[in-house]
Amino acid sequence: LQQQGLNIIPHNFPDHHYYHQEELEFGDNLPILMTEKDAIKCTTFATNKHWYVPIKIFIDSKLGNKILELIGKIDNPKMNTPLRFIVIRRDNIGDLVCTTPVFIELRNHFPNAEIYALVTGYNYAVLANHPAINHVFWYHKTKHLHKLYDKIKTFWQTLKTLIKLRQYNFDYALIPISNYEPHSVRLARLIGVKRIIGFGDKQQYHQHDLAISLPPSINHEVERAFYLLTALGIKKLPEAVRIYPNDAEINYAQNQIKSQNWQSGLIIGIHISARKPSQRWATINFINLIKNLNQKYNMQFILFWAPGDKNNLTHPGD
Repeated sequence: LQQQGLNIIPHNFPDHHYYHQEELEFGDNLPILMTEKDAIKCTTFATNKHWYVPIKIFIDSKLGNKILELIGKIDNPKMNTPLRFIVIRRDNIGDLVCTTPVFIELRNHFPNAEIYALVTGYNYAVLANHPAINHVFWYHKTKHLHKLYDKIKTFWQTLKTLIKLRQYNFDYALIPISNYEPHSVRLARLIGVKRIIGFGDKQQYHQHDLAISLPPSINHEVERAFYLLTALGIKKLPEAVRIYPNDAEINYAQNQIKSQNWQSGLIIGIHISARKPSQRWATINFINLIKNLNQKYNMQFILFWAPGDKNNLTHPGD
């Protein structure tokens, strides 16, 4: 570049570095030049001042023919293996519901890929029958168990699951949890994933192969989880969250609704439960919301909450 007469201010980064927006902000409006290889890693935040220098490679014709000849002799079934994704979400039911658009978009963007999920026995039902997922793996958290025998049995079952997952040779693990989650990263490493995509701040970038900084303007959990897909070049708004109950569950729900003899065709379900007191919405807020919706749309309402003893330390009821 200097030989072409450009005055260069160098900014050195290690080879194979994964760039983040704030690392390329130098306090000026000068154009930023980089290699074409590095530009691929900056597509999610590039502006009109980011430029790349094209790479042109010229191969001797004899060498090129020799390479093509060798490629033609390769008999490797892995050459035709589709991309394999695993999404790890080991937290609460509502968080996994908010992640369902991620699976739909992965399937839309990579129609031939194999898509898997690793969740817990607590939230597993959210992904049952999901058409975008090849298989859902799950395990129990030992903190939800109290007897030593149950903990040992669960540990052994989890170990067998992890050994089985290692056989899949996953290309990507997606951890759509808006804060850095070391347990999920550890699981991804244990099952031998090639590349881990997750959120984290500067101190945690090295824990992921593709680390994403979450813009502070994104507040809703659905949008936060979906934003992780920008690492794969997916830039769009998420679709609605959706679960897929089986026929028996649908018939049961429909019969329950019919038994109410409601006149209005508009029905909305409101989930009033939250495990942590800090995440609970005030009762008066629910009351005002229901009143306002009813006045505007003449709706009927179904309330959902967590059953069980409110003093249960693991899964408190309402």
